Amino acid sequence: MRGTEALTNVFLGNRVSQENDRSQQYCLNTGHRDGVALERELARITGLNEGTRVIQQPYVMRIQSVEGNITLAPYTFTNEDLLADNWMIAEGVVTAAGGQSGAAGGD
Repeated sequence: MRGTEALTNVFLGNRVSQENDRSQQYCLNTGHRDGVALERELARITGLNEGTRVIQQPYVMRIQSVEGNITLAPYTFTNEDLLADNWMIAEGVVTAAGGQSGAAGGD
């Protein structure tokens, strides 16, 4: 599917990946509209008190296997992503070893 369709699928609640790189998946983090308490490190870097409740806005999140670890990061689809015609619905979950497992995960 094209990247524009992949992005639409993200907003419909699906995880997507590119056919040539299954070690990365993209999904929608729906945020915390009712607020979430800041943990110590986020409180420190924001200058707010630990435990302060903050609203987290929704964002597209990249799930990636890097050097045996799973990393999560905000992501913005690039023009190349949107124009690419090599996207698919992710069939498994990203594993720490890289790639995707066949498990459906706990979606």
